[in-house]
Amino acid sequence: MSLRTLRITAGLIVCLPVIATALPTVPPLDPPTGADTLATFAQLDRNQDGYVDKTELPQNHELHQRFAQLDKNSDGKLSNDEFARFRDEQPQLQ
Repeated sequence: MSLRTLRITAGLIVCLPVIATALPTVPPLDPPTGADTLATFAQLDRNQDGYVDKTELPQNHELHQRFAQLDKNSDGKLSNDEFARFRDEQPQLQ
């Protein structure tokens, strides 16, 4: 390794902590609002009938495991209100 490479490496090692502390921090994401829930519901409601059924969910979506629990009236589909309960129960991002 050349002397020039060593100097550059040493300079970077010394400067990195200073650069890292000078970078702006990213604020945590806000929890989803009613408008966010509606947007997500609308994206899942592919046939736009006002409900989300299991066939409309992406294959690995977390709703598959909780679908029966959230489907309070057991009609085989989630209304916007039933879906909103699911969103309200999600852990908040920090």
